[in-house]
Amino acid sequence: MPTLNLTMRSIDAAKPPKTGRAELWDRNVRGLGFRVTSNGHKSWCLMYRVDGRLRRHTLGAYPAVSLAKARSKALKALAQVADGLDPAADKIARRQALTFRELANEYLEKHAKANKRSWKKDESILNRDVLPRIGDRKVPAVTKRDIIEILDRIAARGAPIASNRTFEVIRKIFNWAVSRGLAENSPCVGVTKLSKERTRERVLSNSELRKFWNGLEKGHISPEVRLQLKLQLVTAQRKGEVIGAGWGEFDLEAKVWTIPASRSKNGRAHRVPLTKTALQIIDKVKALGHAGEWLFPSPKGIKAKNGSKKSISAAAVNRALMRSLHGMGLDNVTPHDLRRSAATYMAQAGVGRVVLAKVLNHVSADRNVTAIYDRHGYDKEKRQALQIWERRLKEILGR
Repeated sequence: MPTLNLTMRSIDAAKPPKTGRAELWDRNVRGLGFRVTSNGHKSWCLMYRVDGRLRRHTLGAYPAVSLAKARSKALKALAQVADGLDPAADKIARRQALTFRELANEYLEKHAKANKRSWKKDESILNRDVLPRIGDRKVPAVTKRDIIEILDRIAARGAPIASNRTFEVIRKIFNWAVSRGLAENSPCVGVTKLSKERTRERVLSNSELRKFWNGLEKGHISPEVRLQLKLQLVTAQRKGEVIGAGWGEFDLEAKVWTIPASRSKNGRAHRVPLTKTALQIIDKVKALGHAGEWLFPSPKGIKAKNGSKKSISAAAVNRALMRSLHGMGLDNVTPHDLRRSAATYMAQAGVGRVVLAKVLNHVSADRNVTAIYDRHGYDKEKRQALQIWERRLKEILGR
């Protein structure tokens, strides 16, 4: 295999390939390789022979393991090989003994929970469609065919997008396992998503907004879901942030709802000015008389591990809306379309890109705005934007 004198410059300049992984081999330490995968993950490995068999030993991820440290670890491993020992023996034994269920649990505990706000979705996907099929299989025994069969089963029940999400989770687990030396390779290499996805662009027209709003009042839908959907439309916030809203987040005197960083998708606390219409919706929520932490508690009384009652689930909201669409005279409407529609109408009314990004709590590209101005949170501008949307919505609804 071709070698070169690896330097920090050559390592940092290594570009991810379109598929699979690319490898650079060090001229200074025999067998030391630097790998970069198509998703940008960089790591070190060592190739050597024991009893005539070629071995690949993972030395760690870059930049946690520097070039100097990788060379040091490689030299120590090669010294073991010279003494007749296999430096990867412990990892090989563990890989052979590890089940996919154990690997998945380790991934959730050591990676997903620490780095992904959506780790519970990963856990749910695994529990529903993956672990029942291959959970007890030894990691080296999981094949590409196993992965494809799981994806085909999900797509066959009419859920092609769920099939794609499941594949993403499985692929992430195996990529993580390979980088940690818990798997020799990934059976996901060469597997592609079953369905092509397009960015959704659904925006409700004036007549559709009227049908939606009036249909919520007349349809067979719970008052909790009805008010949650209205509050989402009026505030233009994310579905998950609305359904998980707690009473402690609201300052009704100041007319502000503060979504904490722990619940915000981008990890930033977000202040949402409350318009008159939003406050009226919240008053109706209060009138439902639910005691407890949540605006929209689960009607089933489901409790979290700490014993507290959970909020209504996103799946319940989705199902309720889907069941009601026909009676509203609508089709192909999702809760997220409400947020996109609100944003579109604000933009049409002249709300600027920077302010709109602040209303939606997007990480915007307004790099030229001074840091001092940015820190005040745009409360005044956000309130004005939401009031513009409130007036427009009332005009559409004829109120």
